[in-house]
Amino acid sequence: MIEKIKHIIFCVSVALIIGSCARFGTPEGGPRDQSPPVIVSEGSEANYQTLFLKREFEFEFNEWIKLQNPTKEVVVSPPTNYPVKVSDKGKRVIFEFSEDEVLKENTTYQINFGSAIQDFTEGNVYENFIFVFSTGNVIDSLSVEGTVKDVLTQSGEEGVLVVLYDDLSDTCFTTSKPYYFTKTDAAGKFKLSNLRNDTFQMFALKDANVNYYYDLPAEKVGFLDSLLITSDSTNVGLEIELFDEEDDPRLISYKQAEKGLIKVNYFPLPFEYEVDFEKEDSLKTFTEELKDTLFIWHNKLGLDTSSIYIALEQRTDTIQNKKSKKSIADRLLVLDKQQKKQMSILSSDSLEITFNKGLDSIDRSLLSLADTTKALNLRDNAIHNRSVKFWFDSLKVNQNYKLELLPNAITDWFGKTNEDTLVFRVNVINSEKLGAINLNFLGAEGRKYVIDLILNDKTVQQFNIYDEETKELKNLNPGKYKLKIVEDANDDGRWSPGLIKFKRHSEKIRELPLEDVKPNWDFELDVNLKDIFYGTEGN
Repeated sequence: MIEKIKHIIFCVSVALIIGSCARFGTPEGGPRDQSPPVIVSEGSEANYQTLFLKREFEFEFNEWIKLQNPTKEVVVSPPTNYPVKVSDKGKRVIFEFSEDEVLKENTTYQINFGSAIQDFTEGNVYENFIFVFSTGNVIDSLSVEGTVKDVLTQSGEEGVLVVLYDDLSDTCFTTSKPYYFTKTDAAGKFKLSNLRNDTFQMFALKDANVNYYYDLPAEKVGFLDSLLITSDSTNVGLEIELFDEEDDPRLISYKQAEKGLIKVNYFPLPFEYEVDFEKEDSLKTFTEELKDTLFIWHNKLGLDTSSIYIALEQRTDTIQNKKSKKSIADRLLVLDKQQKKQMSILSSDSLEITFNKGLDSIDRSLLSLADTTKALNLRDNAIHNRSVKFWFDSLKVNQNYKLELLPNAITDWFGKTNEDTLVFRVNVINSEKLGAINLNFLGAEGRKYVIDLILNDKTVQQFNIYDEETKELKNLNPGKYKLKIVEDANDDGRWSPGLIKFKRHSEKIRELPLEDVKPNWDFELDVNLKDIFYGTEGN
């Protein structure tokens, strides 16, 4: 019996030892392997060979490896006519040209393995491995280097493909793989080596689907202004700005959630558009935008089969006014969800109140603004879409007021009125607690600019500059402001990104920090736009 037990223990021990030996990875409790595999030169094809005509060769590493997406990661330049085969076996990577491939004579080839080679256990990547050989007597030795920066942040962009095409057509970047390529480092810097003496187009690409050419709307791109001649000794310090092209708005969906309100989803939302209805008799309508949705409000509740036309810059979208059981006419007239009942204003400001649908009229006798002693005179009022503004005389600084709208004070498009008394608390701000900036803009010289005054990363005011002029920015909260200045080359009143098809650069942006704004204080500053964008000499 004892001998039988000993035999069982012996067998279990052997099984455990064998299982332990067969297991890959770091022993439990040990440090995690964070080192990439290392190539073993003695067992690998030598790099930088001339008169090289081998169809198959391999590379050995110091540990077991695996390949990740080799069909996308491994790129040969110049491009081959037939797919190559890349496989792994234990510690080796095996590369094979197709038997039908005819290598070009007297040509330097680069095989860039990208991020394909990883260690077996942890997936640590053997980066930037490029195998170079020449079918002729000489290895090409020219190089170019530079930096890729994001156009908005002006910081270096990591992991961006920088590519060269010997094809000088307008479509190469969107239809074919590059002749040469490399990736930027953490600082956005790049270097392309072993280039032949030739003329190329240079592009930059944040390659989302790793296919080495520009084919997705979300991919950021950039380009070099001029053709690149690799023999030029000045090909250092090149700069490419990376931008996201502005896509044409795509109509995604639409619905009439309630009669009188149509929600149209676009991606992205159009910047400029006009809305026209098929039937326009006594029509009231306005539009609003929120994120990717265009809200079209109208008062023609019986237009269940009519067409609505949304005219964009390049086309017109036609949508049908679909039926709905609900109607905005049946809504109670109430305040908009974002409307606050506590407001702070300057004595010269209006009081603005927003409701949940289009407004038609005001009964001035049913509203009042008063302090603790007396009511103030309503000087004027105005309705705009879903909002109403009131101007009162004799508002006193640091005084608290109560604004009351009695039932039936406000009437909407459909004859409904507010059923409840609406009460708002109003405080009048002392303007002496605010500051001002006087800006003298110089050097515009016929160029157009869009200026944003920014506090805490939010735009406080926006205005346009077309010539030398002075802007008085009043009633500013104390704080540290800056100007964001856009050179509006296409005069559309906003910043526009570049366009690869026409090799049009993104509009230039500059930021200018300002002095701190202090209470009851103003300062004056000359802003020379020519100097800011082009330096003291201009161009």
